[in-house]
Amino acid sequence: MKGIIFQIGEEIVTEQFGKQQWEQIRQKAGVSAQFFVPMEDYPDAEFVSIVKQAASALGRSTDEVERTLGALAIPKLAALYRFYFEPYSSAREFLLKMDDVHQVTTQTIAGAMPPRFHYERPSDSSLVITYSSARKLCSFLQGLIEGSASYYNERARITERCCMKKGAPRCELVVEFSR
Repeated sequence: MKGIIFQIGEEIVTEQFGKQQWEQIRQKAGVSAQFFVPMEDYPDAEFVSIVKQAASALGRSTDEVERTLGALAIPKLAALYRFYFEPYSSAREFLLKMDDVHQVTTQTIAGAMPPRFHYERPSDSSLVITYSSARKLCSFLQGLIEGSASYYNERARITERCCMKKGAPRCELVVEFSR
C-alpha cells in the first residue's frame, strides 16, 4: 500500500487524538517506520495492524476506524490531488472515474496495486460499486464514498449487497446520493 495512505492516517489520528496516541498505536502495531514517504510501498499488513491497534486503543471496531479514516482522508487527498477532484461536480461523477485513475496508477507507478472497481448505473442519483481486493478494506471504501459525497456537498446512503468480510467473493455497495 502506498505511503500516502499511512501518512494521511497518521495525520488524522494525530489531529484527533494527539501525537502520543499515534506513537503508541504505531509501536503496538509493530510499524518501525517513523514517517511515511507518499509514493513508497508499505506492507498491507502494517495498515491492517495500525487499524486494529487504533480500534483497540479507541474502543471502536476495526470497521468503524476504517470508515472514519476513509471519510476524513478525502479532504486531505483533495488538497494534495485537487486535479482529480476539480473536473467533477458530484461525488457520483468523481467515483465513476476512480477505476480509470487506478488503472493509470497501475501502469505508471511501479509496484502500485490499487483496487479495481466496476459500476452499475441504476439511476442518475445512484451507483452500484463492485469492489474486489485481497485487502478487504470495504469499510475504508465506504468512508471514502461518504467523504467524497461530503466534499461535493452531498450525502451518500450506502447499502451493502454483499461483502468479502462475510464470505462473498466481492463487495457490492449500492450508493444513493442526495443534496
